[in-house]
Amino acid sequence: MQSKKANKKTKYPPKLMVWGWIDYQGTGNLVWIRDNMKAADYIELLDRNLPCDRNFIFLQDGASVHTAGDVFDFFYDNNVEFIEDFPPQSPDLNPIEHVWAFVKRSLKGRSARNLQELWRIIQDIWENISIDFIHSLIDSMPRRLEAVKKAKGSHTQY
Repeated sequence: MQSKKANKKTKYPPKLMVWGWIDYQGTGNLVWIRDNMKAADYIELLDRNLPCDRNFIFLQDGASVHTAGDVFDFFYDNNVEFIEDFPPQSPDLNPIEHVWAFVKRSLKGRSARNLQELWRIIQDIWENISIDFIHSLIDSMPRRLEAVKKAKGSHTQY
């Protein structure tokens, strides 16, 4: 007979916050965010993980830590081209948001007993994201932006 403790499910599964980037070559570094981020922490994360030696346009959401003056200074100092005034509440325009949604869907049905196990599962999902999926997201950007322009900024289906 199994004990009740062995059958007991965790009421709240473990959760963790991650940061990562994608480009046309695939997924980039994935970082486990263990504490609340301040601008200085974010700059350190960018400095360690963003491929500043490559030619790209960096896109991020409008979170306050992302739009801090010191973060913009980091971009300018490192010649990182970035979209400075990305519209708020527009996850459908940001390809990485579709990647995060894919990661979350891929977690369904998989359970982790602790944060370390959840981290390993997320890393495995991240490392196995299809390059075709990433290409389709990035290739769709001109069409998405054109749809927004055509709708004069209103929400529209792409």
